[in-house]
Amino acid sequence: MMIYASSILRHYLTLPVVLTAILAGCFCWLICFWKRENWRIPRRQRVSLALLSVYVVLLFTILLIGRTNKAEPRFQMKLFWSYRAYLEGHYYLLFQNIFNVLLFVPFGLICPLAERRSGFRKTVLLGVGLSLFAELLQALSARGVFELDDLLHNSLGTVIGAALWLLFRRFLPAREKMEEPENFEHKGKTMSTKDKLTNNYVTSFFWFGHKFLKYRLPMRLASIWSVDPKKAVFMSFNGNNYADNPRAVSEKLHETHPEWTIVWGMANVEKAKKTFPDYVKIVKFGSFAWYRELATASCWIVNVLLPNGVLKRRGQRYIQTWHGDRGMKKILFDATESMEKFRKRNYFRRIIEPELCDLGVVGSEYGVMQYRSAMHYEGELLRAGTPRDDCLLHLTEEKRSRLREKLGLHQGKRVLLYAPTFRDHLYGAEQKVGELDLPAVLDALECRTGYFWQGIQRGHVGARLEQRKTYDGRITDLTDYPDMADILCVTDLLITDYSSTPGDLALAGKGTLLYQEDYEQYVSDDRQLYFRMEDTPFRIAHNQRELLALIENWSEESAAANAREILEFYKTFESGNASQALVDYICGEDKAAEKDEERRQ
Repeated sequence: MMIYASSILRHYLTLPVVLTAILAGCFCWLICFWKRENWRIPRRQRVSLALLSVYVVLLFTILLIGRTNKAEPRFQMKLFWSYRAYLEGHYYLLFQNIFNVLLFVPFGLICPLAERRSGFRKTVLLGVGLSLFAELLQALSARGVFELDDLLHNSLGTVIGAALWLLFRRFLPAREKMEEPENFEHKGKTMSTKDKLTNNYVTSFFWFGHKFLKYRLPMRLASIWSVDPKKAVFMSFNGNNYADNPRAVSEKLHETHPEWTIVWGMANVEKAKKTFPDYVKIVKFGSFAWYRELATASCWIVNVLLPNGVLKRRGQRYIQTWHGDRGMKKILFDATESMEKFRKRNYFRRIIEPELCDLGVVGSEYGVMQYRSAMHYEGELLRAGTPRDDCLLHLTEEKRSRLREKLGLHQGKRVLLYAPTFRDHLYGAEQKVGELDLPAVLDALECRTGYFWQGIQRGHVGARLEQRKTYDGRITDLTDYPDMADILCVTDLLITDYSSTPGDLALAGKGTLLYQEDYEQYVSDDRQLYFRMEDTPFRIAHNQRELLALIENWSEESAAANAREILEFYKTFESGNASQALVDYICGEDKAAEKDEERRQ
């Protein structure tokens, strides 16, 4: 065995080959050292990547470069043929099989060190893939034979190396892990996070490949371009709407700093071009162009979670403007049950905001609690308010009239808005309105106030509300209208259920009634709430009769007083200047970066 291995090494590992391998390792190490801050690569991983480069060069030298061409590609698809040949007297094949096993043991040892999140299963799958790739190259280049036995022995070597790594890593200092709920209820039994990760080998293989190809590879390739200090990338509700906090900041940034390049990621680019201002550059959300813009922008401004394959470089800022500053329902880490459903729809999804986010935007002490508890984010918070609500604090009758015309509403009528939140258990299905009779509510309001009323219904992003024939044109569906802030500006009374919208509308001094017909089902099948409803200042109805009773006692004065109680309940500190405060932060970071660049030069 030693003689066989010695002859192989003397034949293939010549001085030029060894020097090439060493140079490849040094080149890899220098790149990692140069990008260590952009890619956040620790020293141990840089060394491991360099060793892996040396190993791959030597491996392909042995398997491909040092061999002579054969007449044509050859394939040996019989499993264990080498052992049968060994029993017939071809003893050298045993040594060859052992050598093939030992050849991939270093890969199993080095790979987990080179890739920080590479566990046992991922290492083995990568080893099998590398062996399959090498065997195919051998056959197609006519420099060897594709053998199932070689594939088996290489995979066995990877398994041995990965097992040795599991033993070896006990002696390494432990890395900090992001806290996650330890246990979940799944199919009637309690499962740990580790159980879920080991529950489906095939899914994990495709997920790791999907994350690399969709997120990491495009951003790695795009990082050859430098970061533009005057470019900001915006995204709202995963590219579905030009709305919410990102829109308010985008418009304020262009108003005060028109020299900045503003990029939006949208799911439907052609549709977005009809509504976006001319100064906005639109790219398809999730495309290579989107990740190139992410990799080269100095600021990311979003209102939902980013994909966990996203990589942040030096000189970039990630600003989270969460869309539910005063939401009632528990979210993310606070909602164990909904996190389980979230994981089932997004296998292996992980919340990266505690690691990558540089700034959170809040408008209340309640919102601060959500950042700390629901996101596990302990970083800096801008306590200037939520940018989307600035318009509600600077609302004029002229603007209301202009928006009524834009939305196709009658100028002389008051506006009732029905805007329920989504239901997890109705994901992707039409959402029913239950017993609620909106025309009857309009009639009751007209009788109570003496004014004419018109109705709007608007579903949550990604939800579609039931349409009834009894509406007779009195109820306008504005679910497809992108920005809720415009609708709130023309609203005189809101009916919702478990939404964060009442905390926004209260800033305009307008009233809210909660219609919670399915309360028991909601807290059981969807989300639990952060508080008991009886401890809040909200006016609540559980059926149509109770709702009409609340309207009988409703007035604009009592609604304004209730709005003040709601703001006090959430400990709101909206300034009406949140967009400008965030723009000042963005441009302040830009100026600091310019000064750092000048000092380096």
